[in-house]
Amino acid sequence: MSSTVHGGADRNGDVALADDLEQLVSRTPGLTELALAKSMFGLMGYQQRVNSTCRHLFKEGRVERHGTGGPGHPFTYYPGKVSRRGQETNSGLYALEQAPHFLIW
Repeated sequence: MSSTVHGGADRNGDVALADDLEQLVSRTPGLTELALAKSMFGLMGYQQRVNSTCRHLFKEGRVERHGTGGPGHPFTYYPGKVSRRGQETNSGLYALEQAPHFLIW
């Protein structure tokens, strides 16, 4: 039997897409699903495929999601607290980098 009968090829494609999206979010945080789709697939980006993969990454904690998801406030994505292997990441460092650059000691 072929791997597609058992979902092997499609599963590998989904994993690769999820990994690529996670890397893109870590390199350019704050993108919407539409911007992520266009970055990955060009002007005719597959937003529906990116939407479902982003939801999956969010549920796993691999990305954080901001916004309400409506037309006026689409979801934007940021690095999550969990990596693909289930380990905690240094996303707290990202928050510090984005904070105002003054600290009181």
